[in-house]
Amino acid sequence: MYKRQILADALALIGAAYAGRVLLGVDTSVFYNGLTSGLLGVGDVVHGLIKSLVFGVVIGLSSCHFGLSTQGGAPGVGRAVNSAVVVSAAGIFVIDYLLSFAIS
Repeated sequence: MYKRQILADALALIGAAYAGRVLLGVDTSVFYNGLTSGLLGVGDVVHGLIKSLVFGVVIGLSSCHFGLSTQGGAPGVGRAVNSAVVVSAAGIFVIDYLLSFAIS
């Protein structure tokens, strides 16, 4: 499970390096040297992995709750999807705020 998250983090860093190169003219070696010289540590990666795991649980629980309690045919499905998205987004904002202080 963490393999996907680590792969996603690695792809995000690669994308950021090349976006910095194309958009800002920052050489990729300068970008990676800046990351490894103290800006990005193991704790930051672990923090991101924990948060992504918790966010996935929030999205899964809210989606299951609203999906399993859907009534009223197709219009009910639309309302359930809308409710699941709203609750997931609000839950992520609140939990991100709380985790930022709890983990740091």
